Amino acid sequence: MYIKIKYCLIVLFAILAISSCKQNSQNENADAQYYPQTLDELSGKTVAVVIGGKQDINITEQYPEINLLRLETPAEVVEAVEKGKAYACVIDTAWTIGFDLLNRGIISYFRTDIVNGDVAVAFNKREIELCQQFNNFLVQIVSDGTFKEIEERWTNDTADRVKMPDIPVPTKGKPLRIGTSPTFPFNFIQNNEWSGLENEMMRRFAVYINRPIEYQNYNFGGLVAAIASNKVDLAASSIMITPERAKMVLFSNSYRKITTCCFGRKFIDEQSTVNHKPTFKERFNSNLIEEDRWRLLLDGFVETIIISFFAILFGTILGGLVCWFRMRNGIIPRGIAKVYITILQGVPILVFLMVMFYLVFASPNVSATWVAIIAFSMNFAAYACEIFRTGIESIDQGQYEAGYVLGFNRLKTFTLIILPQAIKRIIPVYKGQVVSIIKSTSVVGYIAIQDLTKASDLIRSRTFDAFFPLIIVSIIYFLISWGIGKLMDKMVEE
Repeated sequence: MYIKIKYCLIVLFAILAISSCKQNSQNENADAQYYPQTLDELSGKTVAVVIGGKQDINITEQYPEINLLRLETPAEVVEAVEKGKAYACVIDTAWTIGFDLLNRGIISYFRTDIVNGDVAVAFNKREIELCQQFNNFLVQIVSDGTFKEIEERWTNDTADRVKMPDIPVPTKGKPLRIGTSPTFPFNFIQNNEWSGLENEMMRRFAVYINRPIEYQNYNFGGLVAAIASNKVDLAASSIMITPERAKMVLFSNSYRKITTCCFGRKFIDEQSTVNHKPTFKERFNSNLIEEDRWRLLLDGFVETIIISFFAILFGTILGGLVCWFRMRNGIIPRGIAKVYITILQGVPILVFLMVMFYLVFASPNVSATWVAIIAFSMNFAAYACEIFRTGIESIDQGQYEAGYVLGFNRLKTFTLIILPQAIKRIIPVYKGQVVSIIKSTSVVGYIAIQDLTKASDLIRSRTFDAFFPLIIVSIIYFLISWGIGKLMDKMVEE
């Protein structure tokens, strides 16, 4: 009897669960057919925005009941809506040019005045003369119709097929350091060169003041910090004028007005035509073959290898030195080693990297690549020294005594007897730390280094495919890590 009741309850719960799922599905479909018309109607829903943008700031302040999904690029924002990670997105209307939204099943829900302002070029506050030169240049290209020509070229439905005009930029003189962030159609990589509305404008400006150009690619949220810390002279990346930013940087005259729209998925019933989904071959072509985009990944791969190699080399040497301090009998060297290890292991590598870049090595003359090598070397050393110490201390003290009996001094005993045994115990753990530091270098894009991960960002900003480039980069990182692991396993076997 008890068993029958038990099975009846199980069947009943199963029926209720299925019924609930069907009801939820019906509710979702009903919800999908409903298109909101105001931000108030998005209360409790997930809305994607570009992190650090004015949309992010204003929605946070005025609509705290909206759940924000903050992403780095417009491509990621649109992908989040397409994949159902977000109910809708709120972005600059101009950013959607070239995204082929209708084919992605995305439509404009409504226009909103949540962001209503002007876009300008941001300058370091010490570059007053440079800012004035740009304002004079802007007046000139607006009055002679050049700016209208530039705007019409890049802000229409065929912008993704536009070629950058041939504008020979000076090659001698003090470089004009320009901070930018990939955002189609204003800044993007085309045929392995920066292109787009703002980049054409910057090229013309460089000719106007007779200075060569040096581009530095930052995440959008890091542009103002890069300007304020004198890492760049100016930033041209659809930066909106706000009172908070004006405290940190100097703005030029405005050259564009922002219009903001809320975009979301279009409900597609069973009778609707299924949108075309690109095949693997089409995505492979788009992300790697067209415009030789594979070269971006190759350059990023080389940068990742350089940073990783030198970070591991210098980190191992520094780790050995810290280990020597850590194993000394003196209170002072042991104390120094302990403080070093505690601090470096306690601070996240991204935070430490940015502190080193923006504070310790704030000088613009220090290469970002070398800053990354120094930061990762110091971080690696903090873990390597403990690996070395543990391996050495695991060797029985009798081995030292055996060396002394054979007439070896302490140094010879260590190098000829202790170290060979310790290495075999150290390498398996050391290998894991090596692989970890290689993968950790994926954050160097935050300080304007074009590594593998940053290369994928550049590709995504052009192809609007937020998935495929990341998969390619993941495979490359896996192959690097796997290859290093196999190499070190061979060392242990030998």
